[in-house]
Amino acid sequence: MEKNVGNLDASLRFLLGIFLLWLGLFLMKGINGNLWGILVALISIAPFTFSLTRKCPIFHFFHISSIPKKT
Repeated sequence: MEKNVGNLDASLRFLLGIFLLWLGLFLMKGINGNLWGILVALISIAPFTFSLTRKCPIFHFFHISSIPKKT
């Protein structure tokens, strides 16, 4: 699968991952063992992964790319 996530998109996904991790661990008390908080923190892995690898399987499925095309 080729890269299909641009710079702005990757930055926003990274920030979303940080927000979800903070929300799950601290606001939802996942750090104290709350199951929903732990699940939200685990879901934050997806935006982190997509932003670091610059590959999104959903974009790939729909043939979408947020990388600007070279002219």
